[in-house]
Amino acid sequence: DAYVTALQDRLASIEDAATPTKPDGSPYRIAVLYPTVGGGVTYAYGTGSMATPVVEAAGAENVYADQSDRVFEVTAEDIVDRNPDVVLALYSDGSADEIVGAVKGLPGMDRTTAGQRGQVLPLLLNYAEPPTPLAVDGLEQVDDYLRDLPDASGAAAPDPAAGGTPR
Repeated sequence: DAYVTALQDRLASIEDAATPTKPDGSPYRIAVLYPTVGGGVTYAYGTGSMATPVVEAAGAENVYADQSDRVFEVTAEDIVDRNPDVVLALYSDGSADEIVGAVKGLPGMDRTTAGQRGQVLPLLLNYAEPPTPLAVDGLEQVDDYLRDLPDASGAAAPDPAAGGTPR
């Protein structure tokens, strides 16, 4: 019971805080991806995934919220067309730097807001999928990252692989 109460309190503290938004007041648009290091298939997460509630609880929008599937293959062209402000790059193997590199290496990523500003947050898969108490940890990381984003000046975002902002 104490554990559940602690999780509820952590969730409430995020929900009670002001929602991080872009300078114009609109929510950040996040693509939740699972890239393949070294090339290959990139997967995206839609509304059937736990990643969407994590993104939404942080006050952002999943650019793939129009897809009911949990996870599906996505092309680099589609990512570019959806132009995310941030890429939440899920991974289960390798390092955060490798995952960030895989996202930045996707064809056309440099034409997206996320790619131009270097706004890629690597996050271990188990902080977003499947739905477990670890999703609260993932939510805190996403929320912290969004709060630390620079204004519309286009300066680079903080590097979470180098420590980011501790909660």
